[in-house]
Amino acid sequence: MLKPKRLSMSSKSYLVIGVVIGLIIGGLLGGLLVPYLGIANNTSEANKISQLQSQISQLESQTSNLQAQNSQLQGEINSLKSENSQLQAQVSQLQSIISLSDSETLVSEQTVSEPAGQTYEWGFSLSYPGYLIVTVQSSTTTKTYVEVVWNYNGVSYSNTINVGSGGTAEFPVLPTTVYVYVGNNNFFNGATETVSITYVY
Repeated sequence: MLKPKRLSMSSKSYLVIGVVIGLIIGGLLGGLLVPYLGIANNTSEANKISQLQSQISQLESQTSNLQAQNSQLQGEINSLKSENSQLQAQVSQLQSIISLSDSETLVSEQTVSEPAGQTYEWGFSLSYPGYLIVTVQSSTTTKTYVEVVWNYNGVSYSNTINVGSGGTAEFPVLPTTVYVYVGNNNFFNGATETVSITYVY
């Protein structure tokens, strides 16, 4: 039978020394690698943070752009609402004109005088078709008359209505310059009248 060879003390010492040296070298290498691994991990996290910050900046920029577009669109909406309100007002006004439900006082109880056989004249620039109501509240003669004259696109209109010492006369009108006359048919005496004129359109 073979007996195991016994290591000498010197061989054991070399073995122990080798193991110790190996452990020391391993420890040193491990100590050196750990910081490098940490740096690698830190670099990866830094890249992720940088990417996230970049995405945040892009989203903030997009948000600002959308807010600007929203403000612009809101301004356009307000402008369109204002235009719509104006158009609605114009439509209402036109409907009122079509139905002849608007009126304007052109002359209010004005006192005028004319010599015998003469007239007092008013001229009005009218914007819409309608009619005039001429009221002579009082006159110092029974021979008072009202005359209305106008021309529109080749159409001539002239009409005279006797109102005596007081009365009302109505005349159709178109959008043009209209002349209203209050006359005195006396041959010798002048006359004085109190007159009101209303424009209905």
